[in-house]
Amino acid sequence: MSQSDNKPVFVVGSYRSGTSIFCWCLGQHPNLVNLPETNWLARLTVDLDNLYRLATINKQFSHLGQIGTSIDEFYRLFGEGVAHLMRTTNPILIERTERKPRGELRRRRSPDDPKGRWVDATPENSHYIYALSLLFPEARFIHLLRNPHDVARSLMKFSRTGGRDHEHEEAYHNWTRLTHMAYLGEKALGRARMLRVRYEEFIGTPEKTFREVLDFLGEPYCADCRKPLDTKINSSQIEPEALQMHESSSAARAAVELYQHILAAPAPGLEGEPAALEVLKQAFLANCRNTQAPPMLKQLGATARTLARMKFW
Repeated sequence: MSQSDNKPVFVVGSYRSGTSIFCWCLGQHPNLVNLPETNWLARLTVDLDNLYRLATINKQFSHLGQIGTSIDEFYRLFGEGVAHLMRTTNPILIERTERKPRGELRRRRSPDDPKGRWVDATPENSHYIYALSLLFPEARFIHLLRNPHDVARSLMKFSRTGGRDHEHEEAYHNWTRLTHMAYLGEKALGRARMLRVRYEEFIGTPEKTFREVLDFLGEPYCADCRKPLDTKINSSQIEPEALQMHESSSAARAAVELYQHILAAPAPGLEGEPAALEVLKQAFLANCRNTQAPPMLKQLGATARTLARMKFW
């Protein structure tokens, strides 16, 4: 396995924060392949926790307990397997995309592109930052942060792009739970492993943004990363005067409070905070190990609400 094969990039944050187009932009880089949203990787991290507990349940009389495999190593070895899967299947993904070109939305711009790394922009991965960092110790994370009012407006008209329209409280709640976990990930991993990108800067000054992002990823700058911005995808096409938002509701106020705190707070340290990492870990384990829990995403939402009440930020 080459050094770059197991250094994936995860773009996290709320729905409607530009994660899809940002992923396409990064996919124009010669060494980055943008994936469709995965979802299965998150489920894999949950299943691995259950499997590890099963394999060590009798301690020294269990297989992994007897050979002394730690949970971190267990995850890392499976991460190497996932990296092999990506390496062998990404050429198929690229070839199928090239059969149906969509303007500047390409997965390879030259036959000589090495495409040694991959980019995943699944918003729900905001809840799995801890586990994904175990699977891929060399992974890098990018938190795409957008104003909650803009996100809520877009979610309320999501059907225009094939999604489901959200009620305003649900829209703000979804922004809060995903953004809260992504921000907690920033504090836990530190600036060495996780970078925050504001949506407004990404759209307004793309060259500056991608220079910073690619430098963070250890990749040379590529001007092609800006080209997909000329193509609108998944746009809700919101008319500014068309919606009267309930911006004074409790859900909206909670979202704005978190947003303002994130913008005003000092930048996370380079190496991250052990206390934040522990909270991130316990939130993940709670979702894995509560066998009486409702379906996964509902339980994740409940965990996010609990964390919000803790005012950890």
